[in-house]
Amino acid sequence: LNGILCGPRYVKDYSLRRKNSVEFDPAPRDFRLAMGFGIMPTRRGLVPLELVWLVLLILGLSSSKYREMPFIMFKKLLHPS
Repeated sequence: LNGILCGPRYVKDYSLRRKNSVEFDPAPRDFRLAMGFGIMPTRRGLVPLELVWLVLLILGLSSSKYREMPFIMFKKLLHPS
């Protein structure tokens, strides 16, 4: 689910698919063999990953039960019992 929402999306690039196009193809050869000609990845997914981390941080800080969790984990890493 995370890969679908936050992973790159792929679009068809019209200028690469035209006959006698002078558009430069920046993708490596292995990518072209796997994905096909004219398919380009976008820079971001449907939901930016930074937004997911920000929402998780806000949810973690808003609840007192989860607010202490990083400190407890750090304490247990220093002194395992």
